[in-house]
Amino acid sequence: MDIDQIRHTAGVLGLASLDPQEATFVQHLLRGVPLMPAAKASGIKPAKIPEVQARPHVAGTLSYLRDLYMASHVEVNRDMLNMMLMESHAKAATATEEIMAIRELGKMNGCYEPEKREVSINAEVTYEKVCEMDTDELVRLAGSDDLEPDAEDAEFEEVQ
Repeated sequence: MDIDQIRHTAGVLGLASLDPQEATFVQHLLRGVPLMPAAKASGIKPAKIPEVQARPHVAGTLSYLRDLYMASHVEVNRDMLNMMLMESHAKAATATEEIMAIRELGKMNGCYEPEKREVSINAEVTYEKVCEMDTDELVRLAGSDDLEPDAEDAEFEEVQ
């Protein structure tokens, strides 16, 4: 939606006309740009953001257009998801939340090599064969030769 349409919408709603700075701010917010970058792109100082957002004609126009946009068309793309993850990273309360956002950004943008897994299937071993195997054979089959069974062969003497 362009700035002229946004300014016209405010008039149609019976609200005060948006100035170009406010209209640009609303436009960026409708595009999914986080609050701080939207304000910066519109030339609004960070200290003035709450004031601009609270203005009835800005809040009313933004609310109406968001509802209209959500009812008619929702398109999620990589850029939008990146912006949302960046906003989540900025809002993170703990280092763990920040790291989770960073990892997700990395995965989504292909920054990690695909995980390689090797799977070997031994079709020669059947259930019946496994039932007949002794402990040493089962340990070898499991692929861990350093495991030692807990049970040992020994002589027992019953004491009363």
